[in-house]
Amino acid sequence: FPSHDRAITKWLHREELNKATNQRIKFADEEDFLFLDGRGFPVSAVDVINWCRSTVSSLLGEEIPWDKLSGSFTGGASTSVKRGVGSIPKKYQGGTDITEGAIWHYLRLSQSVQPLPRELSVVSGNVMFTVPKTSEIDRVACKEPELNMYCQKAVGDYFRRRLKTVGIDLNDQSINQELARIGSIDGSLATVDLSSASDSVTKQLVIAIFPFEWSSLLLDLRSPETRIGNEWHLNEMLSSMGNAFTFELESLLFWVLTRACAYFTHTSGRISVYGDDIICPSGLHDSLGATLEFFGFSQNTKKSFWSGPFRESCGKHWFSGSEV
Repeated sequence: FPSHDRAITKWLHREELNKATNQRIKFADEEDFLFLDGRGFPVSAVDVINWCRSTVSSLLGEEIPWDKLSGSFTGGASTSVKRGVGSIPKKYQGGTDITEGAIWHYLRLSQSVQPLPRELSVVSGNVMFTVPKTSEIDRVACKEPELNMYCQKAVGDYFRRRLKTVGIDLNDQSINQELARIGSIDGSLATVDLSSASDSVTKQLVIAIFPFEWSSLLLDLRSPETRIGNEWHLNEMLSSMGNAFTFELESLLFWVLTRACAYFTHTSGRISVYGDDIICPSGLHDSLGATLEFFGFSQNTKKSFWSGPFRESCGKHWFSGSEV
């Protein structure tokens, strides 16, 4: 099927870009100029990394709060349990797939859960599949090992709770929708959309701006490899669609990167994110664009609106305040 093949080709191309991004972030230095600050001085990638690292550390803490993490399952497909009615009980009762790096974390998180699987089936990673997106191309997702998912969900839920303390409510799309309406009226706010955003979060970005314990945990709980057909691919991205913390992780990253741009350029105004739907002051056009590009993200220029009377976010389309 051409749409299936195109989706996989696009995913693999993104992985080539991710490989370059990992190298770029790993060897970032003061010479990597991104934009000018509010006083006209250059801001480097290292400046942004250091600010983001401090902010993420303040939000999450340096150490893992294990007593506040609670594992659970979603209804999505996993490597050994199909999506559908009863899939969550099936995972509790019979899910055994797990990557080697996640075993210790799973045992710690599941101490109070009975019954535990008597045997763990160690697997190399997740399994790719595609679902219809348009008539021309499918959307790629991956089925995670179910016990990895159990732990990933604990991390995702914690990120979601912490983000809510700084005004980012991932349970409420209407916040972004209303801000998009306001932006369409007065032009103060831009709506920014990214292409292949979740597949563009790289290992090195997480290592660079998360505290060591958190980055280590995220790397342990991810799938280091993806099975595509009968072949295994070593992943440059941190996680894909299907991982139970991907949505919260990308939301946190786009929030802190956008906040960094506002901080250095002394730009005031509302910042809101919902996954890869970013709303920010229109004055961040140049600084946010340069920052996203350095860290491996591609703006979808057809769906990003910085000027004019049109804005779009979270499925709501506004023209001068009227829903269209």
